[in-house]
Amino acid sequence: MEFYLFGIFLLLFGGYSLFLYIKQILNDKNRVVSAKIKMYRLKICADCEHIRLKNTMYKRCHKCGCFLSAKSKLLNQKCPIDKW
Repeated sequence: MEFYLFGIFLLLFGGYSLFLYIKQILNDKNRVVSAKIKMYRLKICADCEHIRLKNTMYKRCHKCGCFLSAKSKLLNQKCPIDKW
């Protein structure tokens, strides 16, 4: 029973730490591209054949599995097939 509770604690703590890390990345202006570049990237992705859930707001890349709205915001990210 103690091991189970410890596992839940680690899961919650890890999830919270990951949330804080992602929040820090998105709030840091040096790691986030401008809205113009983000829209340019999303426009390229909209015409790509490797997109899953194309008609929803949760578009995902079939090659890398990333959510496009989040990936297109980050400066250090790139398309897995080098389209952007």
